[in-house]
Amino acid sequence: MDCFRKLSFNFWGISFFVFFGTMSIIDSYSRVLITDPAFYLFNIINESDFFIPGTRYTAVISQVLTVLGVKMNLPLKILIPLFSLSYVITRFIYFYLVSFVFKNRPAGLAIIAISVIGVAESYFRPTSESTIAMLNSLFLYVWLGYSNKCLNGGKWNGFLGFLGTVLIILIGFWTHPVAIFTLIFVIAFYIIQTKQYVSIYPYLTLILTVVIFLGNVFGGTSNDHHNELYANLFKSPLIIFEEIKTYYPYKFFINYFKSLFWSTIAFFLLAFTLAIGKKKWLTSLLLITYSLVYFVIACTSFKDGDSNMQMEKIFLPLVFFSALILGESYREYKMNKQLIFSVIMIGIFIAGFSRIQKFRPIYAERIHYIQHEVIEKVNLNENRKLVIRKEQLSHNPMIYSWAFGIETLMLSTINEDIEPLTVFIVDDLETIYAKMELSNNFIPAHFLTSYNQAHFNPNYFKLPEHRYIYWDEEFN
Repeated sequence: MDCFRKLSFNFWGISFFVFFGTMSIIDSYSRVLITDPAFYLFNIINESDFFIPGTRYTAVISQVLTVLGVKMNLPLKILIPLFSLSYVITRFIYFYLVSFVFKNRPAGLAIIAISVIGVAESYFRPTSESTIAMLNSLFLYVWLGYSNKCLNGGKWNGFLGFLGTVLIILIGFWTHPVAIFTLIFVIAFYIIQTKQYVSIYPYLTLILTVVIFLGNVFGGTSNDHHNELYANLFKSPLIIFEEIKTYYPYKFFINYFKSLFWSTIAFFLLAFTLAIGKKKWLTSLLLITYSLVYFVIACTSFKDGDSNMQMEKIFLPLVFFSALILGESYREYKMNKQLIFSVIMIGIFIAGFSRIQKFRPIYAERIHYIQHEVIEKVNLNENRKLVIRKEQLSHNPMIYSWAFGIETLMLSTINEDIEPLTVFIVDDLETIYAKMELSNNFIPAHFLTSYNQAHFNPNYFKLPEHRYIYWDEEFN
């Protein structure tokens, strides 16, 4: 019977990723030709190599196939869906390792959960090192259990097991500083789950995690702006509880609760119920306490707000915590009760997909608008490099993107009937006027206004060397 349950879980897990991967291909233009993904792909193509934002070296994990595709000179219309699919494949690799190789189904369930629960617009910006941080944290949880088993069985010595632990923690922090929260959670949960209250190994792991975190944030040379967010926690910690209702993330969570975050809370309550049902008092306490603490920290760290995509992602660890505890508690129940809980989980997952489904036509319409309302109209102009203001576009807020220059370049490049062109959106024309006069200059984004076209990969981008001109045509 246990063999049947494992087979069933693995079957449904693979089916999920097949479906998720198919969606990522269908929605590839919507997922890639916007903000960060467009900027990542632009740099990968021109460098014919990995693109590492800041010091987040593990970003390369999801770029392997795309880099190979560029080196093989695959056409751009193939690279875009390949890049979109790569982020699903990355999650599947972690899923395969934890579920098939290390036989840890709770960790596999957590990977599926953070892919669909509490996710809507963030599905359309797959580039996220914070997600990789959660995947690495799950791997640490699996590794702690596996290495402990090998140590107790006499297969390994203590140094080998701890060395692997150190490497996983380091990789976690190379990914994203948010890893501190998920790493500490899995270590604490591992201690409670395995009842290793007096074992020195997990406590050494915990101390190492905290030390590396403090060194990474306060003593590192990283220019990653996320590190600065922690400063909010130390300014006036006692005032936080008085002010939290005024913070943007708190308001976002409340405003989107009925449409998005109810599934996150439902998943949390299901995990809590299953843990209580098995009298796992410490586990239940950990879930409540840690989730509340993280919620406060997330709201405080991002109190000035960000895009909807980013706001969704900062609350994903809440799903992570619940999923791991739910998975461990679930498998302790008998088959008949597991069936009931499975039906509830499937309902929550379906609700998650329905939320993504709601935004698919909106993001598809965005690409259609850029292709047919902007590019085709700009194509009537002889000049291939134009500057416009945001007000000239549709008043739909989904249209604007700081990577609009890259997005229009790629979409026009794909269209064989149009000579490549680019449209850059500017707030203040005077700030970039001198850059517009340079015929060999390309403006990818407001933070990068000087990009010599000589650095273009000639196999992909053949934008004519014209000076930029301002065009006051309305696109509404």
